[in-house]
Amino acid sequence: MRVAFVTFGCKVNQYETAAAREETLVSGRGEDGAPAVEVSPGDEADVYVVNTCTVTARADQKCRQAIRRLARRSPRARIVVAGCGVDSSREAYARLPGVAALVANREKGRLAALLGAPVPETRPTIGLRISSFPGHARAFLKIEDGCHMDCTYCIIPRVRGEVASKPPHAVRAEAEALAASGHAEIVLTGVHLGGWGRDFAPRLHLADLLPRLASVPGLRRLRLSSIEANEVTPDFVRVFGEGASEEGPFAPHLHLPLQSGSDRVLRAMKRGYRRAQVLRTVESLRLAVPGFGLTTDVIVGFPGETEDDARDTESLCREIGVSKIHRFPWSPRPGTPAASLPGRVSAPAVAERMARLAEVEAEGARAAAREAIGREVGVLVEEPDAADPDDGAGHAGSYLRATVVGAGAARGAMVRARVVAGDETGLRGVAE
Repeated sequence: MRVAFVTFGCKVNQYETAAAREETLVSGRGEDGAPAVEVSPGDEADVYVVNTCTVTARADQKCRQAIRRLARRSPRARIVVAGCGVDSSREAYARLPGVAALVANREKGRLAALLGAPVPETRPTIGLRISSFPGHARAFLKIEDGCHMDCTYCIIPRVRGEVASKPPHAVRAEAEALAASGHAEIVLTGVHLGGWGRDFAPRLHLADLLPRLASVPGLRRLRLSSIEANEVTPDFVRVFGEGASEEGPFAPHLHLPLQSGSDRVLRAMKRGYRRAQVLRTVESLRLAVPGFGLTTDVIVGFPGETEDDARDTESLCREIGVSKIHRFPWSPRPGTPAASLPGRVSAPAVAERMARLAEVEAEGARAAAREAIGREVGVLVEEPDAADPDDGAGHAGSYLRATVVGAGAARGAMVRARVVAGDETGLRGVAE
């Protein structure tokens, strides 16, 4: 049985596909009893597994287009569609050609069972495990599912459900397996990572989990995929600050998804924090963590966003020193409160605001890179540098892009390097 896996969307989706892939390739069987063999999505397969994303209307569209292409190219193949798209638009996916099965998020624990693997069909999605993350220099480790927030623009709580957390001992065991398989860096991820532990009794927080992972044998760096500003508690800052540095064990970087820098817009989004809290939070992190790196998400053109609101976002990003901004034009998601709000922002205005944020990002990246010159950093080499394959390209602990001279063959390794140059495109270092 030839199986191909296609994944759209976030780190959580990538992890869940990796879990289904691992189980399928170990023990999956076709209807004729033949063992499962993985092929590229561009090759002929007997089964295509498509793990979908629905965070934006564009994401849904891309998933459906991919399924139609697969059906045209391989009309005899079975297409198994899984993930958020199934939860948000089940009937639309069911009507697509070639679709043989639909697997909602809560059913992903049985995905490998549909491919002939002897795994429990009733296992919850949070019960998935992986022992390696092939094809990736850094490994993703999903520790949480679901979201307890109620942001007015977001459909994800509807398709992912309530928070479910992986127990600390299970997280530790999985991290040990991933480090033993050769992954020097692990990224903890979840649908709402900062919600980890809130479903336990007594309730736990990431500050309770991090110390348990600081001593995993072979693990050089632990990174968090994302955390909300109002979840960065004093205890978190203390624990994180004790272990966050370019030497590890915690990456000196956090991704705080701001979405806006305007209190008026944040209130309309129901984000649960305001500008002043973000400023206090980042100040405490910079005091606790030398060389701290900060990245963020921003939604551009939320209904009713004025020019003053957009300028507030730009000024906040400048003030807190953001080095990368994932910029998204707002798009209406049916079923969310924001979809019916008045005050749509014109496309030209959105484009202009997106361009200005790109300039803010470049300024922040350039400032962070210049501050790093002369320092030693740990670079996870992810691939040979595109300009010179003899050099290695990857990310420093601060999540600044980095090139290390002569490290092109060190893929997957953590290389110590002294930064000799830096600009908005990243750092250039020489191995120590």
